[in-house]
Formats: sequence, structure tokens, C-alpha cells
Amino acid sequence: MLIEDTYTNVGGLTPEKISNTNVGSKDKVKNRPNINLEKFLRSTEESSTNFFLDENAINEKRMKFLKEKVTPQLLSFIKEEDFEFGQKSESINLVEKQIQINAIATKNWFNELYLNYFRTDRKILLSLLRIVEYFDKELLFPTGQTMAISALVHSNDEVKELGVRILENGCSVESYEILKNIKVDTKWLQQYINRVILDLEKELCLI
Repeated sequence: MLIEDTYTNVGGLTPEKISNTNVGSKDKVKNRPNINLEKFLRSTEESSTNFFLDENAINEKRMKFLKEKVTPQLLSFIKEEDFEFGQKSESINLVEKQIQINAIATKNWFNELYLNYFRTDRKILLSLLRIVEYFDKELLFPTGQTMAISALVHSNDEVKELGVRILENGCSVESYEILKNIKVDTKWLQQYINRVILDLEKELCLI
């Protein structure tokens, strides 16, 4: 739309005015809009490039801050607090605040943190999953859902259970389809998964 408007109003001339204007040379009239259109497209491309460069720089700077300043604080909270289901902890408050400041950078940082501790520290891993479980699905989407899916293949049953709980809270067809394809060896956990599947079928009117 912008390109069309620029083309048809160059120099205040509409297509009708251009065709009826006597400037001495047909080629001049034809070429003038094309030159201005080319300039417009070039300036738009440059503005777009600068915009993306600025956005990338902002996110990279924020990621650096999160890694250097927020990570130590979050890990300190996690080690000190006794997490209670449904209670808003200091670690939850901290992550929520970072999401409000820069959601994209925070999701990337949080996912990277999760990957770093996936095999190395079960306590931290469980705490990160509990943070995801507390939030509404949309707040950490799709990072939280990806974390939950990966939790289902962890060797620890408690980690798997949290993955199921996150998907259960999401209450979506996607969660239902994922859980339908999950089979575990631990009896109580498989029973829990089966119960969640039945609940989702009712909630989502799939039966």
C-alpha cells in the first residue's frame, strides 16, 4: 500500500495528472516516479536493516545482563527457598520481572539455563520446572512447553511428573496429543498420565 501511494503521488501528481501534464518529454514523466520509488524502496530497506540491528543489539545486551547478573541471583534464591505448591517464591518474582522487561531475551536465557542444568543438577532443574508450572501457559510460551516435553524423557520420575503437570496446566489439544504418546515404566506415573489424558479429553470435549 505504501509503495502504491508513493508511486501515484510523486511530486503531487496522480496518474491522471501525469498523463495530462505537458512537460516536454514523455520519458521524463515516466521516469520521475520510478526514480522516487527506487529511493523509497532503498530507504525502507535501510530502515528495516537498522531496526533489526538495533533489536538484536538490545536483546544481546539483555542476554549478557541476565547471564552475568540475574543468573547468580536466581540460583541463590533456588538454593535457599523451600518451594511450596501454589506459592509465589522469590525466584518466580525474579523471572516474572525479567519477562516484563524483555520477554524474548528472558525466554532464551531461561531455556539456556534449563539446558545447562538438565543433566547436571536435579534440584535446580526441578526448581526451573516449578517456575514454569506456576506461570500461565502464555507467559513462557513456547519455551515452557518445550521444557515440559524434554522433561518427559529425563531419567528422574519427579522431573517427568513436573513435565506432565505443566502440560496438564496448559490444557490444550497439543498437550493431549503429546501425553497420549508417552509411556513410562513407573506404574504410579503412568497412572497419573492416563488420568490426565482422560481429564483433558473431558475438558477439551474430545470424547
